[in-house]
Amino acid sequence: YHGRVDRRKGVLELIEAVELLVGKGSELLLTISGIGPDSIPAQELVAEKGLKGSIQFSGYVDYHEVPAVYRKADLFVSPTWSEGFSNTILEAMASGLPIVASRSIGVVDCLVDEDTGLFHEVHDVPELAAQIERILTDAALRERLATNALAEIELKYKWPVVAGQIIKRLEATLAKAPDNSWTELRDPATTVEIADTNCRFRQSPHLL
Repeated sequence: YHGRVDRRKGVLELIEAVELLVGKGSELLLTISGIGPDSIPAQELVAEKGLKGSIQFSGYVDYHEVPAVYRKADLFVSPTWSEGFSNTILEAMASGLPIVASRSIGVVDCLVDEDTGLFHEVHDVPELAAQIERILTDAALRERLATNALAEIELKYKWPVVAGQIIKRLEATLAKAPDNSWTELRDPATTVEIADTNCRFRQSPHLL
């Protein structure tokens, strides 16, 4: 796991999944890479469940050292509750790792179940553990998922590809006269007053 150590990223549920796997006799080492508001609760949960031999914390990792973190791993897990768009999943795909991730907002925009990754339902710890076990015990599945994910990166997300898409959009925009018909629909003076304060992204801006 690499990213923000936050229960809303599914970190605590991942620890519970490792507990299930260890209880079944699986030999594995989970690295939790990163820092966040639930770093201490996560470490306390590992100690409580007696999993210090199966889970390690790397703490903060400098941006330039992140590729080495991925290279040390055999698979990547992202049990997040929701994402805007998951950079860590794209990084794992680009690193040639098979991926287990939640079937959640943002994640389903990056991965295809059984093709570029394996999905589990959000909060479903037994299913999360089962999908991790599938990858750990099936070398052919690991290779297929990793190969397909890397091909997806090459096709859609490499910088030359993304830059080319942006240039096409800019060229198309420059070729059109601006549409100013919408400008009277928004009054900056009343934007805050009429805003939907129940919007989950206003309440939890970290999700953006």
